[in-house]
Amino acid sequence: MLSANVDLSENIVKTLIEEHYGIDVYSMKKIRAVYKVNTSHGSFGFKGAEELPDLPLIAEYLNKIRENGFIKIPKLLRSKEGKYLIHFEDKDYFMEEWLELQELPNHSYPYVQVIGEALADFHQATVGIRPEQDSLRYEWGKRPLFLFRAYQKLTKMKEKFLYQSSHSLEVKILDFLLERCSLAYQYIQNINYNKLLSSHPESAALCHGGLQHRNIMLDQKGEVWFIDFETLSYAERVKDLAHFLEHHAKPYDWDSNMVFTFLHGYQSKLSTPINDMEWRIFFSYLAFPTRFYRRSIRYLTNNSNPEKYLKLKEIIDSETEKEPLFLLFKGSFCGLSFIPVNRIKAFYLQHPKKVEVLYMSNQNQLNVDLNTLVAAWNDTLPDYLNPSDSAEVKALEDPPNSLLVHIDTKGRQGYHFDFRVTYLDPREVKVNVVNIGTDGLVDDAHGVIARQLVEDYTRHIHECAQALQSMTHP
Repeated sequence: MLSANVDLSENIVKTLIEEHYGIDVYSMKKIRAVYKVNTSHGSFGFKGAEELPDLPLIAEYLNKIRENGFIKIPKLLRSKEGKYLIHFEDKDYFMEEWLELQELPNHSYPYVQVIGEALADFHQATVGIRPEQDSLRYEWGKRPLFLFRAYQKLTKMKEKFLYQSSHSLEVKILDFLLERCSLAYQYIQNINYNKLLSSHPESAALCHGGLQHRNIMLDQKGEVWFIDFETLSYAERVKDLAHFLEHHAKPYDWDSNMVFTFLHGYQSKLSTPINDMEWRIFFSYLAFPTRFYRRSIRYLTNNSNPEKYLKLKEIIDSETEKEPLFLLFKGSFCGLSFIPVNRIKAFYLQHPKKVEVLYMSNQNQLNVDLNTLVAAWNDTLPDYLNPSDSAEVKALEDPPNSLLVHIDTKGRQGYHFDFRVTYLDPREVKVNVVNIGTDGLVDDAHGVIARQLVEDYTRHIHECAQALQSMTHP
């Protein structure tokens, strides 16, 4: 993520604004390392542009997008000299319209369809806007080379760790990375990007590239706005779809309904639907996200910090949650045979539950009344917890065959935990922590104590599920 931090004092910022923009400054407040400035011409964000030397180009792109009909993006303010950047002490700064909007909530599921619709409108408003091929903003067709280089780098790293030990944790991580990198490449290895662009120009778009919660806003009408275009790039439009899901599907364990709702919203606004080759590119981005690769490399090059390993383990666990989606394609990681794309479209537009069926193929269904099962869990789980702990188990409507387990750790820093327990079949459960908090204390969700408790309770929940197999798998 690029930094827009401003390290100047309020007095200096006030002087720069009044001198370069010719407007009066009434007040200012620092928010997330940038200044919100209230002026005679409205409210603006005063931001650093040290990592954005081409900001004027981005501003011109945004102006064209607005002219093409998508107006739910902020405006950049020109100085008295007609420039977007001002210079002070070897650094550049800019002013951007400050929008009084609500940031997208962390639990974004209720909004994913309208976000998909808005993203489609945004992409279609970028048609015809194309950087020069030597521009850093031009990323179209560069994924095969990225994957090839990534595979080479990972192979060399694995050779290094194999020299030390063939059973090391690092070797296992690298095996997973290599497997996913190979899968991502196989999805796209036969795609001719030049042919795709000439026959389907709509498949390329200016992609936002940073669709985290903080860059998606909602106005009073519930309409979606996009902000912070520092990562804007000309690339495959499906890159934005995969990137959005990386941030927003993860908290829901890549729930198929959530994924399909978002993609259906996007598809519903397109004048030309996503084509065969684009679906392959989409799955390539899902299989091997750039962010996942870079975080893994950072750990593997400096693996002395156990906290970094725990974070990487969380990411890998999340990556495995995607694998039912890959079952939309036949074959294994080692050799793929693509199914007809009309079947993929059917999955996405008509059968949002199909992936769950695929995932549980050849498995027995859970044939026990859920209320009866909840009562059994409430009776049995306390036997596996500490005497001072308390637990409550409830049924969840979505996903199917799921329970919510709430545990209070009285006398242990006042922690409380929520786990989602999903029956994959009558004998196997998947356990995910969905909330960690404390009673009146600072949330230490990433601390050592909380992590240890999560591991302990996860183990106890599995033990309880095993004890109840006489009911779920008689």
